Amino acid sequence: MKIRVLLLASVFLFFVSCMAEKQGARPSWVDNPLKGSMEEKVIYGTGIAEGFSEGDLRRAAAAQARQDISDTLLVNIKGRVEQNAKELTNYKDMNESESQNFIKTVSEQSSSMSLPMVVVENYYTDKKENGRIAVYARAKIDLTKVQINEMVKVNFKNNLEVLSKEGKLTY
Repeated sequence: MKIRVLLLASVFLFFVSCMAEKQGARPSWVDNPLKGSMEEKVIYGTGIAEGFSEGDLRRAAAAQARQDISDTLLVNIKGRVEQNAKELTNYKDMNESESQNFIKTVSEQSSSMSLPMVVVENYYTDKKENGRIAVYARAKIDLTKVQINEMVKVNFKNNLEVLSKEGKLTY
């Protein structure tokens, strides 16, 4: 009977220690963050925050991960907006400052509309010296659920209407 209890306790402790190692192991995305791509229909963002309060650090790391995704989206969206603008003949009548402002406004509006679709997938907490911790967050946006082209078109059209009403552009 004692042997059976001792054997069961040993097996239990072995499984608990194995699970603890897996949960505490540093995930590969911390050191080698995936970026994804528009072609892959997924974009990842990674954020890190260091300090003492894990709750505050989780929020800060998540915000950085979302910003990482936003920056990636903004580059792609800006290219689409510039392409649409080149096809608009009246756009060429704008001066350089107006055209850059137009592209920036439409791109930022379209990018920010995508951010509610960002999901923070993972967190990892790394213990540092003197009680400090580093919290890593990995966020993801599934581009199959985001209609980026439609957002760009809507924001593009809305901003053209504003410029038209202000007398700065006819289209």
